[in-house]
Amino acid sequence: MTEVPGRVDVVVPAHNEQALIGACLSAVVSDARGLDVRVIVVANGCDDATAEIARAVGDGAAGIVGFVVVELPIASKPAALNAANDHLRGGPVVYLDADTVITPGSLGALLAVMDAPAGPVMVGPRPILVRPADRMTRGFAAVWSHLPSVRGEVIGGGCYAVNAEGRQRWGAFPDVIADDAYVRSLFAAGERKVVDGAGFLLVLPSGPELSRVLARWHRGNAELGRSASPAAGGSRNARAVLAAPGLWRHVPAFLWVQVTSRFRRRTRWARAESVRTTG
Repeated sequence: MTEVPGRVDVVVPAHNEQALIGACLSAVVSDARGLDVRVIVVANGCDDATAEIARAVGDGAAGIVGFVVVELPIASKPAALNAANDHLRGGPVVYLDADTVITPGSLGALLAVMDAPAGPVMVGPRPILVRPADRMTRGFAAVWSHLPSVRGEVIGGGCYAVNAEGRQRWGAFPDVIADDAYVRSLFAAGERKVVDGAGFLLVLPSGPELSRVLARWHRGNAELGRSASPAAGGSRNARAVLAAPGLWRHVPAFLWVQVTSRFRRRTRWARAESVRTTG
């Protein structure tokens, strides 16, 4: 299939995301002008208004963005990602979490990089860390965001993309927690690119929720092996922190969150519920 310049599909799996999916989809619509964008929302296991909100955004974007809303009875991100496969058009694909907001110009910047190489590529926007409210989370974020294996890597974390040749690297998504890490493991380092002109807002949860979410990250990486983790390479990360005295005062908070997360491994799909509270 011949690729059409400017064509991109955006896959948004969503489970009970009525509080956040409107902002996520509105950002995509605002960024889609001049491009051929199809948004595929897969509401999975929802008992809220996620699907209705997605359809409303799609109705308002008629003529600007193509919208497909699929509903699944079970709550499963891998099943949602696979349900979207039937609606892909064979070109580049952006995988976007329903709680993630991209910054203006991101779709075009990602497409420019994906269209350039003559081969498979995985790309990602740069995370823009929203300042955490509490001191412990700020300390963790200060260290984590400066780790070389995070700053220079396609971390996923809410958004990643592949070109058409890259999407051919796999068929169905396996039943794993970390779909982004799974996809990253299929691409060599030289085939993964962080795009400076693209960004997404990254909101870290606070307090015990941060430990629970980090535990999910650990569990997801463990399913695939540590080589799939963007935070792998502890010695390189440690050297980078030691070489940055400004980070030293944040190390206790970083280590505390890491240690406490090791005792919170029972909930496979833990997420930050506080940011999804409305009213």
